[in-house]
Amino acid sequence: MELGSAVAWETGVLRSTILDIVENGGVRTIIPDVSFTCHMPDTLEMPYRPKIQGTVDHRDSSNHLYRIGGVSCLAGDFLGEYAFENKPKIGDNIIFEDMMHYTTVKTTTFNGIQHPSIGVWRNEGFELLRPILFDFWLQEPLHK
Repeated sequence: MELGSAVAWETGVLRSTILDIVENGGVRTIIPDVSFTCHMPDTLEMPYRPKIQGTVDHRDSSNHLYRIGGVSCLAGDFLGEYAFENKPKIGDNIIFEDMMHYTTVKTTTFNGIQHPSIGVWRNEGFELLRPILFDFWLQEPLHK
């Protein structure tokens, strides 16, 4: 069951730490220890723009304007620009607000669509590490 806004709206924060700050072609990018692709898929797919503590309207002409880039190798793993009240530094925390609703759902299931089972083939045989409860292709339970 998917959490609704009545239960999970404006709940939960995601705390991250700035690993690096890089500048390329005049664009300053903060690299936190999280990935939008892996930890916050709703920010890329909906698109959902979370509030970040310590920021102001990103259209502000502040000189503390930064893009937020994810830690993965994917080119699309970044969020738009945010204007920070204070100049960010390596080691500072970035607190993404209201990150529980879709992020929690999408890292487990989404609209009832389960993630695949995960298993490992070893010399001794197959070990199921994380089963799903129902296989839609077989239309029968995998485990009784």
